[in-house]
Amino acid sequence: MALISCAECGREVSDKASACPNCGAPLQSTAGQAATLRGADGQAVNATPALGIAAVVLGIGGVMMPYFAGVFLVPAALLCGVIAVNRGQKRLGGAGVVLALIGCVSLVYVSQQIANITRDPFATNPLTEDGAPPTVTLAEYEQIRDGMSYAQVTVIIGAAGQEMGRSDLAGYTTVIYGWSNPGGSNMNATFQNERLVNKAQSGLR
Repeated sequence: MALISCAECGREVSDKASACPNCGAPLQSTAGQAATLRGADGQAVNATPALGIAAVVLGIGGVMMPYFAGVFLVPAALLCGVIAVNRGQKRLGGAGVVLALIGCVSLVYVSQQIANITRDPFATNPLTEDGAPPTVTLAEYEQIRDGMSYAQVTVIIGAAGQEMGRSDLAGYTTVIYGWSNPGGSNMNATFQNERLVNKAQSGLR
């Protein structure tokens, strides 16, 4: 049995006690004391940044993974990030929140495109009513490979993409571009430090 000092009265008491027998102040065991640190502002900071790390990992997964995986990963990243910030892990928690917000933008965009397509699920003509060709085709999409630059992708498609989201974190610049056809089909591509790391499409022909 070890002895610890009461923070209120200074009397030495057992580390097994839940409260000081002298003044009644609640006690924290040495294990609990080791688990927390004090920040510059005097607030308690969790010494194990598990939630902050989880927020960043889930956020990256939400941005990089396909749409249906992002639906689950993005809310989880946002929740972990908010909790981490509240527990003093401001840097990791904030990064997780930023990544989750980028994922939200991507999810909203893809959801809108899916809604446009499902309005006429039996449409097979990729041209508009005035005969205009699509911006991007399935054949062009299949030519695009991981590691390509944004310039290489625009050469294949023949058109610049619309920037949907951007983040700069820990030396990594992540940008999401989207290409949409008049009929509602679309593709998006995620670039990290100017190299393609993920692509997704919906309804391309």
